[in-house]
This record gives sequence, structure tokens and C-alpha cells, in this order.
Amino acid sequence: MGLIAQLVNNIIFKADLPDTPRTAVGPFFTFSVTNLNPSLIGGGLAFVISPDEYTVGDAGGFLGLVNATGSPSGFLAVEFDTLMDVEFKDINGNHVGLDLNSMVWTQVADLDATDIDLKSGDAVNAWIEYDGSSGVFNKTVSYSNLKPKEPLLSFNLDLDQYVNDLMHAYIIGCVFHRLLER
Repeated sequence: MGLIAQLVNNIIFKADLPDTPRTAVGPFFTFSVTNLNPSLIGGGLAFVISPDEYTVGDAGGFLGLVNATGSPSGFLAVEFDTLMDVEFKDINGNHVGLDLNSMVWTQVADLDATDIDLKSGDAVNAWIEYDGSSGVFNKTVSYSNLKPKEPLLSFNLDLDQYVNDLMHAYIIGCVFHRLLER
């Protein structure tokens, strides 16, 4: 596919969710973070579920989701973060996290422990799964097309607290992130 997001707050992929998104969410996508211009820096990319059709956030650590002066109307985001932002309590510049209505993660995993480097330019496969009947949320990443047996993040989540009946799902990127396939 090779879609390229070259602007802050650029929506790379967008889809409306059915009326009952709480039942199951299970996207798989492949992406790479490529720095085409070393003078530019991006904060990463995120898979987002939000009642807002589009976001109007700031670049860098805000990932285009929120701005520095106001709060969002509500979102759930799985971030693939390439910057260490102290203000958001990031653990490093190579992690995945779950953000619930805030840029400060609720759950986080260090990708350095898995030998995955988001800034390497290599293709990274991502599986995001939510089972509404059990309330289990899983996040798995790998360089391989084969999904690892153990997720990187796995925890219980009551999605009803964060979503409405009309929700939108999208992948949003900051400065020069490329979605390879969806």
C-alpha cells in the first residue's frame, strides 16, 4: 500500500465503527517509521478510537491527539511512541502504550526489551485485540508476520467507559510515518 503521512495530525486510515464497537476490536496493520528528513521529528503514531471524526491536536508527543492548551473530547489510543516526553511520563523513546482520555499512558510496554526499534525503518506488525465478553485487551507487535503467542500488553478494560455508540477508528501519524498495509 505505501501510504505516507507527512504532516502533523495526518489521518492515514479512517473507518467508522459499527454501533457496538465494544463487542470486538481487532485490527492488524503493518507500519514503518521512516525519517525522510533528519531535521524533522515526529512523536510516533497511534491507533485511535474516538467520538470525533478528526482530531486537531499538536505535533510531537501529543501525537496529533490533543493540544497543549485543552483536553480532548475523549479517546482510546494505542500509541507507538518514538519520543521520550517527560511531561507524559514516557519510559523511553521506544514504547507502546494505551492512552485513555489522556496522553499519560494507562498501560505501557518497553519495546527495547523485545528488540523492536520503532525508529529503525523496518516494518512492524501490530495486532490490537479487544474481547468484549471477557473485557481483555491485548496488544501484540512483531517484525514477523506470524503473531507471537504472548501479547506485549494484556489487561482487563471496560471499554464502555471510553466509547459511545458512534465512534470512529483511525491511525494517525506525526511527520513522515508510513503505513505499509492494512
